[in-house]
Parts: sequence; structure tokens; C-alpha cells
Amino acid sequence: MFPSSLFAAVKLANQVDYGLTAGLHTQDPQDLAEWLDTIEAGNLYVNRGITGAIVQRQPFGGWKRSSVGGGTKAGGPNYLAGLGSWQPDLGSSSPTLHLRGLDSRIARIIEAAQPSLDYQAFDVLRRAALSDAIAWGTEFGEVKDASGLGIERNLLRYRPVPVSVRAVPGAELGEVLRVAIAAVRSRSRFTLSVASGLPQAVRAVLGDLDVPVSLETDDEWVARVVARGSAEAEVSGLPRADRVRIVGPADERVRLHGALARAVDGDPDLAIFSGAVTQAGRVELLPFLREQSISITAHRFGNPDPWSEEVI
Repeated sequence: MFPSSLFAAVKLANQVDYGLTAGLHTQDPQDLAEWLDTIEAGNLYVNRGITGAIVQRQPFGGWKRSSVGGGTKAGGPNYLAGLGSWQPDLGSSSPTLHLRGLDSRIARIIEAAQPSLDYQAFDVLRRAALSDAIAWGTEFGEVKDASGLGIERNLLRYRPVPVSVRAVPGAELGEVLRVAIAAVRSRSRFTLSVASGLPQAVRAVLGDLDVPVSLETDDEWVARVVARGSAEAEVSGLPRADRVRIVGPADERVRLHGALARAVDGDPDLAIFSGAVTQAGRVELLPFLREQSISITAHRFGNPDPWSEEVI
């Protein structure tokens, strides 16, 4: 039985546990837009074969069980970032406290937190948000064609991924909010679980932004992550987390990372990020984003055919 529509075909394809490559043949911009918005695979091919990725044209790697950990693509701009660890460098304090140039949602979070932070913590958070804005404007928020072939469009873009953020006991407010503003910038549907309460003003802003915040123990949070995807979890209305970001003192992060990995029995569907929190947007946005390569044939019988440019 064949699917009766593109929507039905995509729904059927997305039921597979893996998501390495997918292909579509079409000249309809609306069909292309729908497919690009809904298909769950790391490398997408339009009007061409779905094998034969070429170095420096199509960075390669999949989604879901066709990836490992964060799933940064071989041949992509972030591949080396996933092979090491990063440590924070607070840098030099700024003589100004302005929030100009920031997304209004992020500025509201920082303003709400200001009375609860000392000068250094506020300045670090502000500069981290500015680093996110630069990384978003130059890399993560852009669709790039590095090859520039003309007859074939080889695009790299980033898609938000659901993440469960956990602040362990002893986590500093500035670090928790630094990760939260990275999540907001990435447009991820994330949840925030904390071991101790947040300032009322911060909690109110996060509520306005539809960010679910839970006050719970590590054990309660682990049990909820383990139950993700279950019928009970679906009823709760919380997004299923494909990734976890743990925030707090190093020993607590390592302990919880191990406890969660054992609880999910090494589930490959869950990537755990438990590194130190940094100011660098180039580092902190990655847990909330998936990479996706798109290769589109842009000619018909040798003649340039730019029809897909109006879509992406």
C-alpha cells in the first residue's frame, strides 16, 4: 500500500529508528518546503541519488540512531569540537552593561536575573549572550553553501532539538541561565530542572516564554528522563528530550552523568552533554542543534534551474 500524500509518506519514513539519508524528486516548491520542514534525516537529497556524499560538498552524518552522541558531521565545521572538551575562560570585564543587540527574550531573562547576580556573574552572562548572538548570526542561524557550484546546491543548516537541562545541587545561577539563554537562542523546546528554586522574576520570564521549569531531586529527574516517550510522559505534555545538558560543579556533573547513563542502559537515542559551561556561543549552542546537509540538483539537462532558491 502506497502513501496517499507527501505528508503520509514522510510520516511513514519518520517511523524508522534511523535517519541517515532521505531523498525527494519534485519540481513543486510547496512539496519541497513541506518535506524539508518535516523529514527526519541528516543528509537530504533532491532530484539526485541519495548516496555518494563528496568531501567538502556534503558533510556527512545522520539523525536518531544514525548518529553517535551530538552527531556532528564528518567533514563539517563542528566535527573537531565534539572530539575534545572545553573549559571556561571568563575573559576581561566590560566597562559597559548594555544589552543592545540581544534578542528581546534573552534580554528579559538577563534583566530579571540582574538583582540576584554579582557584577562579574552578570557581566559574564551578558557577554555570553553576545557571543551566542554572534555565533547565531555567522553560523548557526544561516543556511550556507560552501561549495558554490551553481549547478548543485550543497547546503548546511541547523535544526533545533529538544533538550532536558538539569541543574544539579550546587549549580550557580549564572551558569544555569547561561545554558538557558543558549537554549532560547537556538529555539529549542527545552525543559529546565533545578535542585533549588530560581528567583521569582526569572521564573516568571521563563514562564512567559513557555519554558517548563521543575523543582526536583536528581533521582526524580532521572526517572522522568528514563520515562521519556512513554504514554505517561506523553500525557504530561512535556517534549521528549533527545539530549540532556547537565550544569553544576564538576563532581556532581560526572556523578549524575554516570547515574543517568546506567539508568537508560546506554540508550543510543539519548546524548548526554555534561561538560563545563563556557561563555562561547560556538560551544554552548551545539547541544541544542542538529546539523543537516541538503544537496539539490540545480539544473535540468545542463540548463540552470533555480526553482529551489525560493524555498531555501
